[in-house]
Amino acid sequence: MLIQGINQMFQDMNLTLSRPFGNNAVVQVALGRVLKAVVTFKGILIEWVVVRAHNESLLDEDGKVDLYTPSQYKVFQKVTDNANAAMLNFCSPGFSDLSVRSFFVSI
Repeated sequence: MLIQGINQMFQDMNLTLSRPFGNNAVVQVALGRVLKAVVTFKGILIEWVVVRAHNESLLDEDGKVDLYTPSQYKVFQKVTDNANAAMLNFCSPGFSDLSVRSFFVSI
């Protein structure tokens, strides 16, 4: 429900929710023709973020979401670092929905 609300807030950002690891959610983010990202959740808190260029795949050879391979471009590696810093900055277990919304507004 939270991800659907965020998806409706931004016209150029497309969020796709999946649960390949059981309980933990993975959100694939596509921001226009600029970048793609994988945001991993543990419960309702963001645990990990990987940002890649629009032309890079978010899936590995087996067709599963690739959470660990960094972008081949240095600029998107820096964006990943900044997104993880933003994730830590906005982390608030008491107000988890607010922290997730604030994170997506910041990127």
